[in-house]
Amino acid sequence: MEKKELLKMNLQHFAEPAAEPQKDEPKPPAPEPPKDEPKDEPKNGDPQPSLEEQLQQMRVENAKLKKAQEDAATDASNWKKKYNYTWSYSF
Repeated sequence: MEKKELLKMNLQHFAEPAAEPQKDEPKPPAPEPPKDEPKDEPKNGDPQPSLEEQLQQMRVENAKLKKAQEDAATDASNWKKKYNYTWSYSF
């Protein structure tokens, strides 16, 4: 039985040509932010917490994640002990 030779599909032949940007038209200037608003503060009016406050929040979150990981590891260990116990005394 002869193997049929298939032509490789070259997708570049099926792609639509990319539109090239026109070089004659100038780009519009970017809008400038109003000068009476400070640039660093968010626009919703809430001041951003200081670096010390952010660091404290990160430490609290890190402690929560560590405790959750330890609880999960303990739970997995307990299940493994139960599983091994059932197999060691079932025969």
